Amino acid sequence: MDLIAADASVQPEIRAMDRAQARAFAAAVEDLPGAQREAFLLHVEAGLTHEQIAAVTGTGSETVKSRIRYACSKLRTTMQPWRNDP
Repeated sequence: MDLIAADASVQPEIRAMDRAQARAFAAAVEDLPGAQREAFLLHVEAGLTHEQIAAVTGTGSETVKSRIRYACSKLRTTMQPWRNDP
């Protein structure tokens, strides 16, 4: 009988790596400055637009855009070791 490799999503080492990556991302989000974390989570998790976030937080939409951009940049840098591309 030929051996059939399990789907990557069920292989223990892949699942452990996925959990470690998720923990690293959660920690990176937690480490963001408060205003950046708030804007990022309202945008990504709650799906609010920049204008809606500005109204909720009492800031300008350009400030919100900057906070989200800085948050994404910091997260991208922090998560760089987890990237698979060369």
